[in-house]
Amino acid sequence: MNPLDQFEIQFNASYAQLRSLLQVTSRPLLPVIDDALSLTVSEYLASLDASEQALRDIPVGTLVNLFSFISQQVDAEALAIVQALIDQDFDTAFASINLGRSFVANAAPDVTMEAFIISINPDYDFGNGTGGGATEIEQLFASYQDRLDAYLWAEDEAGHASPNFVVDDATGAWASTDTGNGSVSGATLDDLFDQLGEAAALAILSDLNGRDGLIDALLSQGAEPEDFDAAIAAAKAAAAQALQSLQSFGAQLMDQGAASAAGFEAQANAQSQALVAALVTALPGLDGALDDLVVGSRNSDPSFAVSPNGIATGSERGDWFYLTQGDDSFDGGLGDDILFGFDGADNLTGNAGNDHLFGGKGDDTLDGGDGIGDVAHFDAGMGRYTLRLAQDGTISAEDRMTDGQGTDSLTGVETLAFSTGVSIFDDATLDLSIIQGITGLNADEINTFIELYIAYFNRAPDALGLYFWGSAFADGTSLEETATFFLDQDETRATYAPDASNLEFATQVYANVLGRAADQDGLNFWVGQLDSGGVGRDAFILEVLRGAKAEPPQDASQSFVELQLQDRSYLSTKTDIGTYFAVIKGLSDVDDAAAAMQLFVRGDDNSIDTAIAGIDADYAEASAADSGALILQLVGVVDDPFLG
Repeated sequence: MNPLDQFEIQFNASYAQLRSLLQVTSRPLLPVIDDALSLTVSEYLASLDASEQALRDIPVGTLVNLFSFISQQVDAEALAIVQALIDQDFDTAFASINLGRSFVANAAPDVTMEAFIISINPDYDFGNGTGGGATEIEQLFASYQDRLDAYLWAEDEAGHASPNFVVDDATGAWASTDTGNGSVSGATLDDLFDQLGEAAALAILSDLNGRDGLIDALLSQGAEPEDFDAAIAAAKAAAAQALQSLQSFGAQLMDQGAASAAGFEAQANAQSQALVAALVTALPGLDGALDDLVVGSRNSDPSFAVSPNGIATGSERGDWFYLTQGDDSFDGGLGDDILFGFDGADNLTGNAGNDHLFGGKGDDTLDGGDGIGDVAHFDAGMGRYTLRLAQDGTISAEDRMTDGQGTDSLTGVETLAFSTGVSIFDDATLDLSIIQGITGLNADEINTFIELYIAYFNRAPDALGLYFWGSAFADGTSLEETATFFLDQDETRATYAPDASNLEFATQVYANVLGRAADQDGLNFWVGQLDSGGVGRDAFILEVLRGAKAEPPQDASQSFVELQLQDRSYLSTKTDIGTYFAVIKGLSDVDDAAAAMQLFVRGDDNSIDTAIAGIDADYAEASAADSGALILQLVGVVDDPFLG
């Protein structure tokens, strides 16, 4: 049929249908239009506006009361519009009106509809209500589906998925294992990913074809069939690279572990965005329509999937996915999952298996689930982060860079992996088991370890060391065993010379722990114990700490009691300074830890404020984004001793 006749027939039918509905509901009728083709584009748009307003002016109550009567007077299409108006579903009610608007979106307002239709395509077909070469586009997408069928890709609730494949690692030969609908195979992995790239590109556009108004909008902006083919060709290479990279990331992570992952997140984001860019470059009208694109694979007997709708679900196998640039929520289910969240506030759950979670930018929630080898990945250096360990086992990981990766909440994760490491973490990974156990200790137990640092090293504890030894204690290492380890450290030997006499050693312990000279009676007793072998040097330091906090003997003199109270107060203040440095501020610089403790002088209360100010200055320096310092804070376990 002549395209001009088709337009006039469709317009007249729709207009008559609307007038009939208005007549049934006793609403004012629209003016009769004798010749739709002679309307200018602006007059055509005005008729659409008037039609929409007339429908909006019908009271909902009227439609409800007359629904049974209306259903006998109008056809099914008009009745569907009535129901949509009752439901206030205006997208459905005015779908055909909006389609008409998009049809002439780029038309000059003063040209006639007849001239416009002839100008866009003399062979225009209105069979499905779309614009600009609809028949050819329909045929084009039918060919896409035929090609997808040949590759054995199938639609599911999320989008399109490939068959499962079996791959010979030695030769690269591959074949599909879903033989019910035939099979596909090849001799090399390049063959496989070449086919996967084309199929993924076809699947993406096929899925988008079903999105309301999108193809119509593309055509109204001048897109031609060859532009769609160009999009497929461009996206083929980008999709192949994205999927091949994903498989490469997965194989490397599973083979070499978290330390091999530096830069994966940036590469993954680049691959995903390259795929989007390839499509948008060929079809600019797709800009924004691919914000929800998901690309991924199931690792075991791999199958591959694409969805432009932001929908993907975990399986009983390992799921490896690039998610969207928005706020994603993904539960990996069973298997070893690899999830790239990119931008947005993502909620990624690995569930069972040993999972790798890349939250990307934004404030993400990462839950490793039940596995014992779950890794949270950060595409920035460890020295840019502040980690806050909470008593309930959750961890907050804050990237201090203003435009960095945000603050992530972590649960059920065993390892953190960064792009670069600090301190002893030269492989850029942090095994949380070596520090997280301290969250299970109470304040008194943590204070005991802080006192050990004061006594053995004459400084505040560094957060990393304190958390390590506290976790070891939580795992069963006794305080006495820890004291022995402390004694055999280079830092201890620098504080207490190995060749010092027992008298010199005891004198130095009193100075470090209690900040005073030893009382003669106490000194004589302990030196005798050391000389006789009744107590070792490691145990002696513990005993001095315990003695400062013990209740005085019943026959103790007043001067002894007063001295012990002064000792207790001094040690308590040093412990508070150590707590403030390592636990509250989370600092680990050993030189700063020593300097902070030296600022406090026994009997000088003003020196407490001086020590606090010094620690605050250290924290201000360490918390700068580019300081290169990993800050480790403990939350909800020990109170700030100087708060208020």
